[in-house]
Amino acid sequence: REKEGKTPVSLRFFVDEDVYNELPEAGFKEPLALNDERIPAKLSDDIKTMMNVRAIKAGENYLAGSDKMSKLTLSVYKAKSFAVKNNGNNWYLVGDAAMGVPYFRSLNAGMIMGSQLAGIVSNNILNDNGKLNAYNALVPLDTKWEFATAKNKDNALKAYDMFTKASAKVPWEIIKWNKRQVKSFKNREHKAFKPK
Repeated sequence: REKEGKTPVSLRFFVDEDVYNELPEAGFKEPLALNDERIPAKLSDDIKTMMNVRAIKAGENYLAGSDKMSKLTLSVYKAKSFAVKNNGNNWYLVGDAAMGVPYFRSLNAGMIMGSQLAGIVSNNILNDNGKLNAYNALVPLDTKWEFATAKNKDNALKAYDMFTKASAKVPWEIIKWNKRQVKSFKNREHKAFKPK
């Protein structure tokens, strides 16, 4: 959204384990600048190329000093139990508290699990222990589904990456930049990468 003529832009790069391990720690509180020499050259070149494409093709104007880079792990986890009795009360875990799945699957899972939990809790046939047992029996099926879906998405992204690398070399590619344009995207200087 534009605010006072400025629009925040986020670029996400999925990197392999080697590049991830080369990157220094960088979080939201202590991000890296794009001109940080510790960023692996391959990743830095890819980011610069993408920013140049956006500048050339979309007319994007970079605001000096506004770049911030964070390093995030797309982890997968799930709780040992999703529903427990604590001090006589039933406690239920939903969403990120119940499981973490990459590619925004946790959000989807949280909405699905929340709806399922609402159905179980509002069921007048089950007693409190029955509700705990029903939720604990149902949610592991959700976690298996979400973990499998995330794995499939990961595989699809890898296949897409291989496809784009192969298709970039064929003459019938739909979006094809000539060699001069590609060289411009890759070699053009960008303000974000100049030393301070």
